[in-house]
Amino acid sequence: MSPTLPELARLSRLLDASLDLAPAEQERFLAELGPDDQPLRETLQRMLAEARAESAEPGAAAPVAAQDPILDLLPSLAAEAAQSRL
Repeated sequence: MSPTLPELARLSRLLDASLDLAPAEQERFLAELGPDDQPLRETLQRMLAEARAESAEPGAAAPVAAQDPILDLLPSLAAEAAQSRL
């Protein structure tokens, strides 16, 4: 089941909040997610792993993006969410 627009907006905020953390801090961040964010935990965890893989090997494509169609939807849904707030 695909996430809703509000879930994608929340996922984007969670990713922004955790992306620059060290791996151990990211794990702690994920462990401390509230009950409302638990459905997004697995996707957020995959996205963080992909970002770590990309930063470890610049230019290397992370296979996670090809496996998770949700990631392909984020840019257009984020733009749609931004437009709906105007």
